[in-house]
Amino acid sequence: MKNRPFLPALFICLFLIGSCSFDYEQAEIAGTLSKGVPNTIVRNYSYVDIRPGRTSFRIYASGAKMYHEAHLTTLEDVFFQEIDEDGEVVTEGEAGSAEIDTQTDNISITGSIHLVSTIHEMTIEAEYLLWNNASRSLEGKPEEEVFLEKADGTTIRGKGFSVDSPSRTIQFTSAVEGVYVYSDEKQE
Repeated sequence: MKNRPFLPALFICLFLIGSCSFDYEQAEIAGTLSKGVPNTIVRNYSYVDIRPGRTSFRIYASGAKMYHEAHLTTLEDVFFQEIDEDGEVVTEGEAGSAEIDTQTDNISITGSIHLVSTIHEMTIEAEYLLWNNASRSLEGKPEEEVFLEKADGTTIRGKGFSVDSPSRTIQFTSAVEGVYVYSDEKQE
């Protein structure tokens, strides 16, 4: 009779173990749903990347969402600055939103983009731009217009915009109009 309290406890444990099962379908659905849900949400986002001896940058946004599995960070109401090796701001701009691929560092920028480059003495305005980090190029969509204004009085509006940073080449492929100011002093 001394073993009787042990038997009911054993039956309860066996019943509980027998009634437990893993629902792999529910776990799979939860994993699928989580891809669309950010891992981290930050308000008043601020990111500073300081690289001694190289170009650094600062990013400020009203909000950021990070999707770790998708290697994606989305930003809202963005302001950013590029800083040269001497600590001088060489480019700054603002946009409605941006998406950063955290594996490639490619950045898709959208919504009322306004960029100012002190190195190139120019302003760029657009609704969409893509920074390709591997090729160090900036480009618009082929069908969307981009406006460029330089300090020397050059103003160009066109479609199919691209800038190749290493060669400092600016290109428009269609619907180009504006005024280009040519100066012999700028030839290298």
